[in-house]
Amino acid sequence: MEPALNALWYGKLRPSESFLLRNPENQKLVDAWSKLRKELEGRITDEETRRLFHEMETAEMKLSEASEIAAFRAGYALGAAMAEDTVRERDSMQIT
Repeated sequence: MEPALNALWYGKLRPSESFLLRNPENQKLVDAWSKLRKELEGRITDEETRRLFHEMETAEMKLSEASEIAAFRAGYALGAAMAEDTVRERDSMQIT
């Protein structure tokens, strides 16, 4: 298996894209959302409403991405803190 840092560097590790669709229930939700989005967009008849719809989608995607990044960073920081605690505990117990 390739080291995680190499995979991340070369763009092979993309947690935000891989976890969602592995779960069949999530895939169903994505499919349902996509179907509803297409239906709603098909019902929009004027350009101003279509523009607002796309602006709303863009804002929603940016907000979702910011939330995912914050959760990823928090999870990474928590994992690193747990690893640090484990090393300190091991060192204090003089376990090799």
